[in-house]
Amino acid sequence: MIFCRTGFFVALFWLGHASLAGAGQPWKPGISIQATDLIGNNLHKIDPQTLKQFVEAYKQGRSLLAQGRYRDARPALARATQLNPDHVEARLTHVRILLALGYLSWNLPLIVQAEKEIQHAIRIAPNDQRLSLVAYLLDGLLDRMKSTRKYKKKKKK
Repeated sequence: MIFCRTGFFVALFWLGHASLAGAGQPWKPGISIQATDLIGNNLHKIDPQTLKQFVEAYKQGRSLLAQGRYRDARPALARATQLNPDHVEARLTHVRILLALGYLSWNLPLIVQAEKEIQHAIRIAPNDQRLSLVAYLLDGLLDRMKSTRKYKKKKKK
């Protein structure tokens, strides 16, 4: 698949304007998070202590994201996805951060990690079109990054 510039600009637009669970843009201050958005649909699977840790990590990650501190938000959201692996919104927010950081630094391992995260989210919510869109964009970006890498290796020889 060829990942064109237009596709990436669509992705950036989506990253900047898509809402998370109807809560608005997570990086804008003053956006409240509904308790159901934090917990997701697997409340019965999580013990109270883990749930508390998840909520703290997710809120911290979204707060750092609201401040534009993507690098700092990444570990908090990674922890949130570890504590509640079936929470699609936390996983999608983490993927958005990985995608932004990976593209801006042309970091293939971050994009590969984002691809794994989005595939996990698709297994949880196969009908969520946001996840399909991100998977499509990641697939194109991965192809582009891998082909650029091969070109650089061949050129060095």
